[in-house]
Amino acid sequence: MPAGAKFGRFRVLGAIGQDSTGYLYRARQEEGNRLVALRVLDGDRSKDTRVVELADRAVRLRHKNVQQCLLLGRQGKSRYFAFEYTPGSSLRRRLERGETMKPYRSLRVIWRVARALRAAGRKGLAHGDLRPSSIQISATGTVKVSGIGMPLEVSGEFERFQAPRGSIPFYAAPEEMKDRNPSDERRTVFTLGAILYHMVTGQAPLFGDTLKEAMLRYADHGIEPAERVNPKLPRPVALLLARMLAPYSHRMEGLDALIQAIGELAGTRLAERSGTAPEAATPESTEPGAAQPDGVAEPITDSSAAA
Repeated sequence: MPAGAKFGRFRVLGAIGQDSTGYLYRARQEEGNRLVALRVLDGDRSKDTRVVELADRAVRLRHKNVQQCLLLGRQGKSRYFAFEYTPGSSLRRRLERGETMKPYRSLRVIWRVARALRAAGRKGLAHGDLRPSSIQISATGTVKVSGIGMPLEVSGEFERFQAPRGSIPFYAAPEEMKDRNPSDERRTVFTLGAILYHMVTGQAPLFGDTLKEAMLRYADHGIEPAERVNPKLPRPVALLLARMLAPYSHRMEGLDALIQAIGELAGTRLAERSGTAPEAATPESTEPGAAQPDGVAEPITDSSAAA
């Protein structure tokens, strides 16, 4: 849809992008003059009966690190989701520019994403297609995860950058190629590890011209240790990555274990400065190094130049 087009109760301001579900637009809701991210599902997705069930759960999910789903509607033959609009840029864009992020800053991003995914899992929601473009970082450093609860499928290319031939990065766990199970937390841990690896080394652990090529390279050579790619990487961070990216049976078991491990590793670097009360009705126990439960997030700022 072109900018200025009217779509139901929304006025389209511009296109954001396209993925396996349909199109994403920046739009303004005419009642209340509210900016939203408008996801319009393609024809096949609009017929998917899972959409309504998942949307109902997503609308009820409240978490400071989750892009809030505001409503689900239908316009003509198309279903749409309206999400809160998160200004800033995606992690994908930062990585696409070749940025290598500081290790402990990267840990804080992954820690918040993991807590958001854990909160979603407790509502029966999973992220079927987690990738750097799903992670939004505002100008002040606040992290938001988009796409939770969307009925996505893994396509042949999880993430394509403007990259040279043979350099397309992939983030899904290798076992995802055999069967899909977004609620399996060990697979989620791998994906978070793959994203963290890219953040701190400047390259994805799995890459190739095609998914098949990437998987064959993995089968033959495994994943290059992160400390070889970035010799300046702190040893504890490299060891954590090895646990996150290990073969399934040796991999860190789930999000609870990951959140605790990052808390123990990062210590006071994860201490949150916000005194805002959590939005969740039942506060959770905090992990080491965290002063607030899952519902609270604050801007990410480096507490040390060495981070």
